[in-house]
Amino acid sequence: MSGIPMYREDQDKCMHWCLSNGIKIHINLGKEYLDTESRRSGRESYRVNVTKIKNPYEDGLVKIFVDNNGIIALSPKTYTQQEANLKIYEFYCHYYDNNK
Repeated sequence: MSGIPMYREDQDKCMHWCLSNGIKIHINLGKEYLDTESRRSGRESYRVNVTKIKNPYEDGLVKIFVDNNGIIALSPKTYTQQEANLKIYEFYCHYYDNNK
């Protein structure tokens, strides 16, 4: 797939195994909080819950959020978007290799 970094050939298999076994890894943009927002559809106005970023990391950097069946971890290091995309696959393959 174009634009997706390659960590190794079976990275998609690693990711699918992790997701099937309750391990979810994604990018975290900063401290999140839940807020409500007014929206309009035609003449009707309604309120919806939305997740917003309160304190984004500097210079567009991100951290990696790992939920391993309820055990939550946030990477201490920040990454560029491109580095983080590759690191996520690295983490998926790490969990796959150590738990299959």
